[in-house]
Amino acid sequence: MQAPPDVLPRLVERVTATSAGLAAHLARFEGLHILMFSAPDIDAAAARLSAAGVGHGGVNTPGSRRTQRRAGPRGRRALRRGRGTREHDRAVRALPRPSGQAGRPGTRVFDLAGARLIIVPESGLAALLPGERPAALPALVACTVAVRDLDTTGESLLDNGIAAHRTPSGDLFVPAAGALGTAIVFH
Repeated sequence: MQAPPDVLPRLVERVTATSAGLAAHLARFEGLHILMFSAPDIDAAAARLSAAGVGHGGVNTPGSRRTQRRAGPRGRRALRRGRGTREHDRAVRALPRPSGQAGRPGTRVFDLAGARLIIVPESGLAALLPGERPAALPALVACTVAVRDLDTTGESLLDNGIAAHRTPSGDLFVPAAGALGTAIVFH
């Protein structure tokens, strides 16, 4: 790694800390461990998370001196997957008000400017993704990818030896076991 002499020690420290953190999370289970958000006032959003007791990766903006991550024009914040239900509950309370319940008890839907976050109790997961079981709780169990044509996507997955199933709503999904620990839903 090459960097100016005055920057190199801090850079090595940050890379080492990041690597150790990722290794610790991956030792618990394979899959998604970080959720990134964007906000018009990223400093206020980070302050709200901190006040609610939610662990986060801080604020990263294009002009910041942080070397761990680069961020888009409005800045981003990272919400780490907590070690237990208490931190999960604090994280949910720190989110904007839910826009709906997705028709299932305990399920909350958050509209996040072009994306949605759906929080589902473990008892409701099978109704969305049959056969999926989280390796630990709380967990980021799945992510969704928008595609132009589900049939073409299904054929491509099959041609590449990847097993896909249908959700009750008709979307395709690759189970976590076949997708490095996190189910991938194609919508």
